[in-house]
Amino acid sequence: MCLSPTPSPFRTNLQESAANTIAFTSQSMADGTINIYHHPNPEIKSFLTQENLFPPLVGLFKNPFDETAEEDLKKMGLFGSQIVRDIMLLSGVKEIRVKPKEIRLTKEENASWHDLEARVCQILERALRKKQIKRIK
Repeated sequence: MCLSPTPSPFRTNLQESAANTIAFTSQSMADGTINIYHHPNPEIKSFLTQENLFPPLVGLFKNPFDETAEEDLKKMGLFGSQIVRDIMLLSGVKEIRVKPKEIRLTKEENASWHDLEARVCQILERALRKKQIKRIK
């Protein structure tokens, strides 16, 4: 389960910090934690994970995709590019910046975080579960 912390971008004490850490599985916190950081700009939120979802690159993707974005998507690998594509298909997404453990999402002004945040969390939870599956040869 992925929940949003209080709107404050600053953590004032240990209790608030613990409340802002959300685990979606009963496994260890390091494996399945998604933190949502509320930026001062209300159109931007960051979704932070404990585990790398992307290669050690920084990527910027805007709706709609252009030729440059398609080339950058290839650099993200199959796993990372699927996450970006799934999020970009959501209505209201304007821009995504990705780092290995962070997805920074900018929404359109008329879009609601209520629905968008829940969908992004579902995509990330699914991706983290897939990443934990080990292939046996």
